[in-house]
Amino acid sequence: MKKLDILILIVFTLSTFLISETTHDNKKFSIELGAGVRGIASERFSSVYSGTSICYSFDIAFKIMKSGEIFLHSDYLSIEGETSYTKEKTTFKMTPAELGFRLLLGKKSFVPYIGLGGGFYSYEDVHPGLTSLSESKMGFFGEGGLKFFVSQSLLLDLKVKYIMLKSEKDVDLGGLTYIGGIGFRF
Repeated sequence: MKKLDILILIVFTLSTFLISETTHDNKKFSIELGAGVRGIASERFSSVYSGTSICYSFDIAFKIMKSGEIFLHSDYLSIEGETSYTKEKTTFKMTPAELGFRLLLGKKSFVPYIGLGGGFYSYEDVHPGLTSLSESKMGFFGEGGLKFFVSQSLLLDLKVKYIMLKSEKDVDLGGLTYIGGIGFRF
């Protein structure tokens, strides 16, 4: 929890000094579609599911105040692997429903941001012939990124997110996620 406390302190400190009006005030919400790479911190997970974990994301954000956004985010991750001992095929799938707040730190075409929030993470670990696991857990995240406003209605978004999530069996399913996306503002 110390990482979350430090992240909250940084957000509030930066918001005191860096809040500024954006030049894109007339747009009230945005929708983004993206793709990226999702990292899982657990070494046990990495030994079964080696390779790149591609995730596809959806984000809808509503502007509040001059420099803030409340957002809903979800993504889909599906990765295949094989069990350590029997070498049987196995599949891991995760779909979160996240709610958070972003602080926009600029007013030009390039707008850096930071955000934090929590989510409800549903995941399943399917092992044909073995016991499968299906759970839903609460987790927390912090993110930082850069939005590039191509026009008043079109934006590109690059972000890094750190997720804090432990499974019932105390497996660390959190980690870094890198996402790039394209968005439309209304």
